[in-house]
Parts: sequence; C-alpha cells; structure tokens
Amino acid sequence: MPLTDIEIKKAKAKDKPYRMTDGGGMCLLVHPNGGKYWRLAYRFGGKQKTLALGVYPDISLADARDRREQARKLLTNDADPGAVKQAQKAAKVEATSIRLRDRVNMYSPTATVPDGLSAKTPY
Repeated sequence: MPLTDIEIKKAKAKDKPYRMTDGGGMCLLVHPNGGKYWRLAYRFGGKQKTLALGVYPDISLADARDRREQARKLLTNDADPGAVKQAQKAAKVEATSIRLRDRVNMYSPTATVPDGLSAKTPY
C-alpha cells in the first residue's frame, strides 16, 4: 500500500533504522536520530543498487515519486541512475572550479590556480 503524507509525519524513530515502503522500489528510511531519507532500490547490470532521492521534508512524497519515475525512465533507456547522478554532480563541481579560476584571474591576471583545485579545496 502506498505511503501517505500523514503516515510519514507520524513515523517515529526507533532503536534501529527501519523502512516504510511506498512501492516501485522506493522507501522511506527512518533513522534512530529521527532523520527520514528517501531511497530507491533497483537492479542494473545484474547488481542490486540503492539511489538516494533526498531527505524528508526537503523532498516531499510527490517529489520523491517524481524522482523515482525519472530514475525508472533512465533504467528503461539502459542508463544507471546512480552513474548519471554522479556525472551531474561532477559536472557541477567542474563548472564551479572553472568559475573559481575565472574569478582568481579577474583579480590577479598573473596568479595561477593549480589544476587540482576544486570547490572543495580551501585556500
């Protein structure tokens, strides 16, 4: 039976993490600290995998279901949703490091930014 928003709000933390299933491989993982995390279980290349869809309440039930459907569409097109998500994240980091490089050059045209510098590297 699919989850409802009321059931999700009423979910309380227990001693151990537990899952509340919604269907289609999607579930809400409730941690002992009270955190609620959307997860999608799927198989790709003969292996069982899990995709993180977000944190409740930042990602609502409807948004999580939309993300599940997007992942299912990727699977029907023979694409691994986890790999696609990692590639998008890497592209975002690369764009940030390029912007950082431009900003450094704007203030000091003679300064150089090491190739390994990324948005995560403090300076």
